[in-house]
Amino acid sequence: MKKITTILILLCTLLSLHAQGDPHSLRLMGIALEGPVDSVRQQLSNNGFKEWGQSDDGEDFYYRGNFYGIRAKLLVTTASDTNLVSSAYVTIGPYSTEAMLTKNLQYFLYKLQKEHGEFSKRDDSYFYLDDFGTGYSTMTMLKNMPVGEVKVDKGFIDEIENENAQIILENIIHMLKALNKTIIVEGVEHLVQQQFLLNHGCCYAQGFLYHKPMPISDYEALLDR
Repeated sequence: MKKITTILILLCTLLSLHAQGDPHSLRLMGIALEGPVDSVRQQLSNNGFKEWGQSDDGEDFYYRGNFYGIRAKLLVTTASDTNLVSSAYVTIGPYSTEAMLTKNLQYFLYKLQKEHGEFSKRDDSYFYLDDFGTGYSTMTMLKNMPVGEVKVDKGFIDEIENENAQIILENIIHMLKALNKTIIVEGVEHLVQQQFLLNHGCCYAQGFLYHKPMPISDYEALLDR
């Protein structure tokens, strides 16, 4: 697969086609996201999703549409050897306006739970909250959303030698652990930052300390080592 840049917009629902025995996690608003890709593309088109691009290798298809009145983007990935859908990623708004967030949040949650149940507790399907501590990714969102994983914004680790930054990040980690959330801290570039996280029980991080962005082919080769 070619290198793909994915924009994660606050609410991200991962629909895996390996959710054993659970048909709900294979569907989006009644659209079956499995089987031959041509069939899935036709269903998406019939339900108002418009294709706006493909990857160079023809394995990824990009769609725009709406999820119960909220704008959404969809990435459908196929297995090149079978032409079957292998996975689908859905990013659901809001994109920019606070009004969309506050007006549609409860209705969105009601619809999502009605169709899929407790998403945050199902294997292979979950919400995660990106850039926690900035923008719309706030304590209120954490309180109201069935979030399973939280990515803490890099701004909290950038100045970890500052005592105030240490106190704030330590308490963020403590709070998220008490809420039983999976925690990932973004922007780790130095060993001292990694050690601080390990000292406070945070075992997941991302950043240049580990690897810089790379083509997906290089990433796959790295996993095979």
